Amino acid sequence: MYTLINENEVMNCIKCNQKIPPKRIEILPGTKTCVNCSTASPKRGVPIMRGSGDHTWVDLEIMTQDQFEKYKELDQDQNQTKE
Repeated sequence: MYTLINENEVMNCIKCNQKIPPKRIEILPGTKTCVNCSTASPKRGVPIMRGSGDHTWVDLEIMTQDQFEKYKELDQDQNQTKE
């Protein structure tokens, strides 16, 4: 699944020229940028129970950080109204 790399192998970010951590290269072998220069925004996952009765399952909803913050606010508001 993952590509093993030589710990001595050094790759530099194409944007800032800083060293890319070996673990990042191992997990994302095609990466050319460091975490700070990456254009991918952070993602969060929230488990959501679906279905009913004997036919239930859990999906993982993937959200951007902004969507997750809004979800947290709504969830907290909903929990406060239940009390």
